[in-house]
Amino acid sequence: TIAFHEGRYQEAKDLILKNAKTSVPGHKEISLLGKLLLKLGDPGAALKFLEQANQMVPGNIDRLCQLADVNAEVGKPEKALAVANEARKIGGDIELVQSTFAKHSVALGQFDEASEYLESEDTARDMIGFMNNLGIAHAAGLKWKESEKSYRDALKALEGRHPHLQAIVSYNLGLSLARQNRLPEADKILKEAETHGEASIKRKSQDLKERVEKAIQTKQPLVLKEAIKEISAPRVSQVKSSIDEYMLKTKVKIHGLFGVVKPRGTIPGIDLISELPKNVMRKDKDHEET
Repeated sequence: TIAFHEGRYQEAKDLILKNAKTSVPGHKEISLLGKLLLKLGDPGAALKFLEQANQMVPGNIDRLCQLADVNAEVGKPEKALAVANEARKIGGDIELVQSTFAKHSVALGQFDEASEYLESEDTARDMIGFMNNLGIAHAAGLKWKESEKSYRDALKALEGRHPHLQAIVSYNLGLSLARQNRLPEADKILKEAETHGEASIKRKSQDLKERVEKAIQTKQPLVLKEAIKEISAPRVSQVKSSIDEYMLKTKVKIHGLFGVVKPRGTIPGIDLISELPKNVMRKDKDHEET
């Protein structure tokens, strides 16, 4: 746990795998390993362990929310929403659950049920961060249509609420439109970002808007310096790894549902909330998504 708290995720993972050679891991160790793998940027493997832990001890709200997020991370948005809805049935009055449900609902364009939760600024901020990351990830792969939809869906879901949060999305949308040389559209949305944004967003919006308007006046295409980073797919190992061996020891048939054997290792049973790894973000010399 010290290694986990200090950010030494690889060391913590190695310790769990080492202990598994001499003792049967419990659901909390399996869950923690899933969270470590998220930190290490392996959502596919993380999903397996979080699902395994949930089979052993179903109904843990924190874990269900993480399962929803990691399903979205591996490209299963419908499954993400289904898991989020399962969590909502158990603890719909909990802010973490409401936030998880809201962002995955908006990602699928289902705004009505998410609307009441987005009255909360914290929930709205979490949704904005999630949809921004979707938009940025799509833009990094030159999927402009999908990127634009992510931004516009976020704005639609807010329904005019939290204008300072809308400004963040408006700036990113304006930047995306500017990159495509859809300059009149970019100019309009950047004006909204400049009007409602907090100081840093206001400055960036004003600067970019001035460049857009100059390009419109001179009838010259706008050129923004950029270095697009592709999102690489995880490599699949053909050799049985320590993770594969660990999976063999964590099958439900070994534990029996609700009959979890406590490990004799040194890792205490804990259940921590972890964050998903950041999506790949494109950095511009002059501008970058916020």
